[in-house]
Amino acid sequence: MGLTGKLEDLGFGEILQIIRLSGKSGHLCLNRSQRQVELFFEAGRVVQVVDSNLVGGGREEQAPDGPGSGAASAPQAPAADESAARGLVVEILRELATWQEGHFIFELWDTAPPEALPPGPGRIRLRHGICPQSLTAAEPLPEPRTATVAENAIAFRNDPGPALASVWLVDDDAMVRQALGAELTAQGFSVTLFSSAAEFWTALLASKSKGLKPLPIIDLIMPRLNGEGVLGGLELLELVQERFPDISPLAICDYRNGELTRRVRNLGLPEVFPKPRTRELRDASGRKALAALGKTLSKELARLLPRPGAAGEPHWPAMDSFPAPSSGMAAGPGEHSPGLLLLKGMLQELGNPSLGGGVLLLVLRFASEFMNRAVIFKVKDDHLVAVGQFGLETGTASGDDGLLGIRVPRDSDGLLARISLQSRPCKAELGSGQWDRYLCQALGGAVPREVFLGPIVSEGRVVAVLYGDNLPRQALVGDTEALEIFLSQAGLAMEKALLEGRLKSAGSP
Repeated sequence: MGLTGKLEDLGFGEILQIIRLSGKSGHLCLNRSQRQVELFFEAGRVVQVVDSNLVGGGREEQAPDGPGSGAASAPQAPAADESAARGLVVEILRELATWQEGHFIFELWDTAPPEALPPGPGRIRLRHGICPQSLTAAEPLPEPRTATVAENAIAFRNDPGPALASVWLVDDDAMVRQALGAELTAQGFSVTLFSSAAEFWTALLASKSKGLKPLPIIDLIMPRLNGEGVLGGLELLELVQERFPDISPLAICDYRNGELTRRVRNLGLPEVFPKPRTRELRDASGRKALAALGKTLSKELARLLPRPGAAGEPHWPAMDSFPAPSSGMAAGPGEHSPGLLLLKGMLQELGNPSLGGGVLLLVLRFASEFMNRAVIFKVKDDHLVAVGQFGLETGTASGDDGLLGIRVPRDSDGLLARISLQSRPCKAELGSGQWDRYLCQALGGAVPREVFLGPIVSEGRVVAVLYGDNLPRQALVGDTEALEIFLSQAGLAMEKALLEGRLKSAGSP
């Protein structure tokens, strides 16, 4: 498994977290300006470093009998050099932690590094290696951020009547935010846009003293108030319900899932309104879906707070304006692994103690970045049982209802059953056997061109399998490296949750 991208998207600390939690071997190469640093890991520990800054001085530090040194290594240095080498590696790692920009190539290996990596200038070898956790565990968690809202960002009105009609839209996706804001404005609403949960929450707290009662539209998937994670919309809904019970927010999301819908309904909201993804706005069907969402939200907003005008129609007075959406798409970033922009937030969310049983929910959400449809199968005794999905058109009110009864024996001849007995993901065509045909029929009848199957491993065994494809389009699945890494982290998060539960039970009277 490997990733390629920018440090602005996935920082050095997040990459270390992946390696530390997985405990695997791998290679990380970082570049910034004229500087290149390579890190070699074995069982989650840094065992070798190659730094281009050390080449100019012809420097090579080596600790004797280090992992990966092998018979082809250079002559052994005195044992005292181990301390100097470790100190230099720590110094380099701490410096890398300050890098806010640059590029990286990261690859996890299933086996240990090659036994004989060639010696050369700028290479530092360690006998025992360094655990990255020792450098990052003591770092404090970031405090919740508060946003400073510019005075011209929101036009506060002194007369409470007209202000009641304002719609506040918060979505961290600039393309969707601007386009949906334009659609709502075209429907006659006054709209104020927010790009973050913190910015929205700061303004909402201030609105109380101004006598305002906005109608919020909240995207469910965005960073939390402290800038971490991806379930910031759910956090906002909980806060609004607690602090502003007289405000009726609406929830939007580009990901449909039964568990997510249930969590929103538990907060008192009737439903989650689906929005198109950013990449779907590139074609006419996506823009048509966004226009339809604007009309649907308009009807719901009018139902929540109608203000009859002279002609008996709802009246929505104009407030401040916002920039019109760009007619073209912004230039995309350089080469990077798909899903990389979301991976950082997803990893942070896995470490959130309030997540509870939502690991599979995050897996499905992340999978929606790669495929049109996906189903989670849990391993229960001798069967795999479907427990969650997105993208399925089952003809029922809830796509999850159509999953009931989908069970595949683990000892069957199907591809899904075979993957449940191993720990490696795969992309392949479904076969023509009985249980592969059964799976196709149960998921709608069409045969996909290619499927992705990713096992989730916890405590050394497969506890769930992610199935995905691109139906109704007959397209290949594409690059899933970031998804595969996230699946490995999801299994570790489940393992941690189980361990904590056992410890809690053992300590209870």
